[in-house]
Amino acid sequence: MNIFCGILMIVIGAFLSICGFCKSEFIIYKILASRSKMLWGDNVHVFYAFIGILVGIMGILLALGVFKQSTSHTNHIAYARTCILVTPTIFQKSSLTFVLF
Repeated sequence: MNIFCGILMIVIGAFLSICGFCKSEFIIYKILASRSKMLWGDNVHVFYAFIGILVGIMGILLALGVFKQSTSHTNHIAYARTCILVTPTIFQKSSLTFVLF
C-alpha cells in the first residue's frame, strides 16, 4: 500500500510542479491557482512548483518505506489516547491546562 500511495504522491507532485513551472492553462490547475491567488498573488505558480517538489519528495520517501505504518488497530487507539487536549482554564485566562486521557 505504501508503494501505491507513494507513486500517487509522486504523480501529483510532478503534475503540480510541471504546471507551476510552465504556468499551465490546464483546467484543474487553473482552478487551484485561482483559489490560491488570493493568498499568494503573482507568486502562486512558484508556490505550486515548490509544493509539487515537496509532495514528490514525500512520495519517494513513502514508496521507499521510510514512513512505517502500524498494522495493529490497537496502536491507533493507544496513539489517540495520548493526544493532548488544550483547554483554557476558567480562573486564569493566560494559562493552559494539558489533559492526557
